[in-house]
Amino acid sequence: MATHRFIPTAWHSVLGTLPASLAIESGDIVISETIDANGWDKADEKAANGPNPMNGPIAVAGSVPGDTLRVDILAMTPIRATGWTRAALAGNVVDPSFVPHLPPRDRVTWRIDRNAQSASLENPPASLSGMSFPLAPMIGCFGVAPKLGQAISTSTSGEHGGNMDYRRFGPGATAWLPIAVPGALFFFGDCHALQGDGEIVAQASRRVVK
Repeated sequence: MATHRFIPTAWHSVLGTLPASLAIESGDIVISETIDANGWDKADEKAANGPNPMNGPIAVAGSVPGDTLRVDILAMTPIRATGWTRAALAGNVVDPSFVPHLPPRDRVTWRIDRNAQSASLENPPASLSGMSFPLAPMIGCFGVAPKLGQAISTSTSGEHGGNMDYRRFGPGATAWLPIAVPGALFFFGDCHALQGDGEIVAQASRRVVK
């Protein structure tokens, strides 16, 4: 079993049958840094376009259609001091007739304290002053190349995985994905410092995670 330190040079906003960026053996460990859902890296430089640019794909030697890929999430560590969300509900989680009455979807910044393992609003309203939340890193989007030569946007999900935004997909979790193409072609990204049950503002506290 080998450990690979994967430094991506390109990112993808679809999951599909694309040339592999890394080849590994079954059981190998991959360590990598991700960029945020809009394509910004830990130095606040634009590295790619959204939505949810993924690292990868990673080919797993010997895997063939009909097999199942086991993905163990071993550890996740925030690698910067800020995150961001939008300050209102997303239009697709309310009755369509209420959408015009939603407040502006202003972007807000969170301060991530990696020593205290907590996050708090940078400029909170008085009602939220002093409030902080414990970090619970999770990976919002990961999966394998889908069948039939499809290239499916990272803004959605399906049997191949994709943008699932399930907060339990953090360290200690295991996911199983049906392999549809030789090598599986595994993608991952859209990591969050924390998220509640569901992404009702359509953004969580996102920032690049190692």
